[in-house]
Amino acid sequence: MSSPPNLSRLTFTKISPQSDSHLFSLPGELRNLIWEYVLIPYNDPSRPYPSSTCYARPDFYAPLTSSVALLRTCKAIYSEAWYLPWTTAELCFYLTVDVRRPPRVETVGNVQKALDHLHNTGVDTTINHVRVFAQLCSLEDGMRLQYILNMKHFKPRSITVTIRHTDFWYWENDETLRVGGQWVGACRFPETVEKIKVEFESLERKKSQVDEIAQQAVERWGFCRADGRKLSAVTGKTEDGKVEGEMTVLRWTGSSTWEGLRWIRDEVEQGKLNYYVKTVTWRVKREQERRDEGEVDNLVVVANDPPITWGIHQHQNALSNTGRQRSLAATHTKPLSLNICTTTEEELGPSSRSSNPSNTKTSEFGCKAM
Repeated sequence: MSSPPNLSRLTFTKISPQSDSHLFSLPGELRNLIWEYVLIPYNDPSRPYPSSTCYARPDFYAPLTSSVALLRTCKAIYSEAWYLPWTTAELCFYLTVDVRRPPRVETVGNVQKALDHLHNTGVDTTINHVRVFAQLCSLEDGMRLQYILNMKHFKPRSITVTIRHTDFWYWENDETLRVGGQWVGACRFPETVEKIKVEFESLERKKSQVDEIAQQAVERWGFCRADGRKLSAVTGKTEDGKVEGEMTVLRWTGSSTWEGLRWIRDEVEQGKLNYYVKTVTWRVKREQERRDEGEVDNLVVVANDPPITWGIHQHQNALSNTGRQRSLAATHTKPLSLNICTTTEEELGPSSRSSNPSNTKTSEFGCKAM
């Protein structure tokens, strides 16, 4: 949501029992499910984000809003559901520079005020989902993420950390993908967290790099809660001993223009980029699983380990030789040319892009001024 819900618990001297309402003849538990369903946040179609931004993406095409008009229907509904815009909300934090996030975003200060208010009125501050979009330069030491996790009365059930294509180190230069793992070992998550997801996103042509990073994350990353409980992504092993994890894949197509530049180096068609996203899920280790699998502390990434880079064929040797080396890197692939001729805005037509080379401009990063 663009800001935390403005919540107030109003006290009414008289509330109609709504005895003639079929809705209020339902059990309270069922009514509560209906209120939750109605108040689930959604993208506001009247305020779409510009497509030429790195924050316009699936499920985030516009600021999130909620059908809070439900609470103005009658006092009875308000009394039962006034706090639900909080519990059904998806809080979204951006650990990024200003141009990589929407104009209005949550801040720790504003969210803390909402948490304090709910706690002081006796409401459970549990929230279903929190998402963090993070540039690696703001994520890898873990300090800014931990600042969010340290909020008082903060009780998320699940947390998703999204690393977008433009959040990777030196994506402009088409460098090999790499992710430092210091934050994994440094951060302690609230004890209410049952699930942590990390989304690794890059271009479709870098699918093999994303796949390898995700696989290494399954094998070598383990998160820890403040109460000491561990979260693991490992679900089993194949017959040949390869570790398996809970992973899903998303593909989507977005604009190739960002901050007035068109990244023709990466285009699959005019004005479009194909993205590949692999999500790894970590879940709380149950006691029986801990006993069956033995010590799980070695899953936690050690802080201050430097990033490492290797090729796909050295992968197994690197795993056995690096010891406590815990950061991740993907397969090395030869970068595309960085010295690419680009056209002016007036030449965006299909036939004119290559028909007038005298008017082309060269970009260091293979992008074009718009």
